Amino acid sequence: MRSRAYRSGYRAPVGPSWIGRPRRDGVAVECCCRVLLPQLSPVVIDRIDQADGVVVIDAHPRARGSPCRRCGRVSTRVHSRYRRHVADLPVSGRPVMVWLTVRRFFCDHVDCSASTFVEQIPGLTERHARRSVVLQGALVAIGLALAGRAGARLAATLGMGGEPVDATAADPSAAGSAGRSGGGARCG
Repeated sequence: MRSRAYRSGYRAPVGPSWIGRPRRDGVAVECCCRVLLPQLSPVVIDRIDQADGVVVIDAHPRARGSPCRRCGRVSTRVHSRYRRHVADLPVSGRPVMVWLTVRRFFCDHVDCSASTFVEQIPGLTERHARRSVVLQGALVAIGLALAGRAGARLAATLGMGGEPVDATAADPSAAGSAGRSGGGARCG
């Protein structure tokens, strides 16, 4: 395979896997993001920046339309747009915040009870969630493995900080032991 030498001395392979919009320093931004942050592949990254030790990613969805969550029909008629922020997995120990411009669509199906709905990015967002699907899964795994303060310390060390996760809400198998204590005061 042929390779192209850049000023830094790094030799990147030339071919379909390195197609992207190169920056001045020769790094294919789109390709690097696809490899390092695969959960962001359904979005177009507009800008990556750093503020106060947090990696900030501005993005918008690639898809032209979105399926209605009630009837499942795809709509392309846009009602409005707004920005939401979603915490994502850390990069090199630095927390990541994705500022996502999402669209609210009209559902034009006659039998559907939803007049408008907001698009969800598969693998990245869920309704009302402020964490990405993969970050939520990682925090639940840490919480179930270590529990309590030890899990919170590990998550903070890895750059996943924030408020604690209720593992019973995300994992039904953990619900059986939740709320039971070995002792306590008796009423009556």
